[in-house]
Amino acid sequence: MPALGGVWAALVGPGRRRAWRRRLLRRLTALTCGSLAVVGVLAAVRAPATGGTVPVVVASRQLAAGEVASPQSVRVTRWPAALLPARALGSADAAVGRRMAIATGPGEPITEQRLTAGGLLAGQPRGTVAVHVMLADPGTTEMLGPGDRVDLVGPQGTVARGVVVLRTDALADGAGTDRLSGQRVGGGFASATGMVVAAGHDVAEAIARLPLDALGRSTLTVLLRSS
Repeated sequence: MPALGGVWAALVGPGRRRAWRRRLLRRLTALTCGSLAVVGVLAAVRAPATGGTVPVVVASRQLAAGEVASPQSVRVTRWPAALLPARALGSADAAVGRRMAIATGPGEPITEQRLTAGGLLAGQPRGTVAVHVMLADPGTTEMLGPGDRVDLVGPQGTVARGVVVLRTDALADGAGTDRLSGQRVGGGFASATGMVVAAGHDVAEAIARLPLDALGRSTLTVLLRSS
């Protein structure tokens, strides 16, 4: 019996209790550190889904080059701010109604570079066409600029009233230099030039039917309207 009592004391004595308490403390410390590590990882994973993202417009489906974006073909989603492409659109209204310059796949961000600038007829009424008008006097373009409104008068009377000038041609002077680019051009004399105007189909057809003079030059006279 005394021998059994000694064994029992060895198993549950003060030394054993201290070792058990130390093991328990180590396990609790390890468990606490592990729990904190898990919380930190979850916080890092969740961070980009909240404050680290910004709204961006993406394609809802495959968009072909030349296709006009519709409300059904684009959507707004959240995108990591650190990975946001340059000039990305943040509102669907900024994309709807605009023409794609390049093909865009589903889920790809829509940027300004992926959209066309709109061309010469951007903002013009539906059904308007752009028509090039040759001018007999090259100096006429010097008094014109994009946005001006002009009347076009032919041999038989007025062909168009208040059409909008979209662009004027570069003018070559007597020295054979393009006044817009400064580059040398062929000739050495002032050549015929023209402009592009926005007009309806009927006016565009009337301009195309106008006769030329004996030297093959336009017979149109341009009258600049005051704003």
